[in-house]
Amino acid sequence: MEHRPGVSAPSRESVSVGRALHRGGRRAQYRLHAIDLYHLRLMLRPMGLALGVTLGALLAERMLRLFDLIVNQGAALMPVLTIAVSLTPHYLGLALPAAFCVGLMSTLIDMSRNNELDALESAGWSLRRIGASFVVAGVILALLSVLLFGFAQPYGRYAYRAAIHAIVTAGWSGHVEQGVFLEVDDDLVLSATEVDTSGRLLTGVFILQREADGETATTARRGVVVPNRLSGAIQLRLEDGVSLTPDGPLAFDTLLLARDLSARGEPFRPRGDSRELTLIELAQGTPDQLAPADRLELKAEFHARVVRSVSLIGIALAAIPLGVVGKRAPAWPRIVMALVLLTTYHHVLLFAQTLGANGTVDPALALWTACAAFMGFSLWLYAGTASQGGRSPARHLLRRIEALRAGTRAESR
Repeated sequence: MEHRPGVSAPSRESVSVGRALHRGGRRAQYRLHAIDLYHLRLMLRPMGLALGVTLGALLAERMLRLFDLIVNQGAALMPVLTIAVSLTPHYLGLALPAAFCVGLMSTLIDMSRNNELDALESAGWSLRRIGASFVVAGVILALLSVLLFGFAQPYGRYAYRAAIHAIVTAGWSGHVEQGVFLEVDDDLVLSATEVDTSGRLLTGVFILQREADGETATTARRGVVVPNRLSGAIQLRLEDGVSLTPDGPLAFDTLLLARDLSARGEPFRPRGDSRELTLIELAQGTPDQLAPADRLELKAEFHARVVRSVSLIGIALAAIPLGVVGKRAPAWPRIVMALVLLTTYHHVLLFAQTLGANGTVDPALALWTACAAFMGFSLWLYAGTASQGGRSPARHLLRRIEALRAGTRAESR
């Protein structure tokens, strides 16, 4: 096969796609369905990679902050796993739109560079028809996100807050960090120069107790943390030490701390915050006996979740024309444009939800107006891009941005 200079050879996949499309008749109709599934399979890998990286980065940032809280409270590290699982639905909701957009655009960029889009267009497929499978994927993700935003996130958010409450109010778990002054209670500080791997056998113990008649400092050669699993209390047994009391020093061979250090915290409040309610509870939770401010907050939360689910369809409509890149043109300006669009839309929704919850405007009107503007802009991009080489609103916008950037540079000189 001969090729013109400067034109890259079609890939094997694009050639097979073109041959399949030309087979005609009922078999061609079957191949159309197979090609749509092929496009979705291509998208799954970059989308999954982007979702995993974004979700991991968001969780890691939050976990670093939580480790400080857990260490300062003297709690065990096991609650970290519970907290991570509880936070996953929240961060998944934040990462899903960006991952879907990046995965879709990456797929179209690769198809354009591999000449697969050329093969499809030569067989009579418009870019709008090529992107139909991705729009269907947006509809499916929108339906799944209703479950995510409407049910998984509320329960996950409540579980996260309950876990943090348990750490903060649980008191001392009985675990001691070596060389750390641990504030076990409001009036008791504990430290040890050496601690075994269990955190319970102590060497070089120092305890400072603040009491009504003064402070008592106690040092002991050895100490043992004795948790009582039945009562949920913790005791300290000290050996070979001296207590400096307000009445004078007191040497001892064995000393059991006179009070129990409770490891049980206060029970957490029932689930009831607006962000902890499911979509069904939000829809049913606007009775007349609620205060007007509470009703507005519930209404704003309900419409915000539904709007974010529907917006995934708009993301597909916008990402398809933005993902069509010339073979020699850089792809990063289009990716940056898409991410700026998503970030701006995200903050507009937050602003609209705040205005609705404050009673400045009707929550439904504010949120659905923002959604309609985003969907209309996305549909304009999608409907106005029929092919790779034809006129495209996205290409026109990028040229205008480049012209403005060039003009700014010229003025700065």
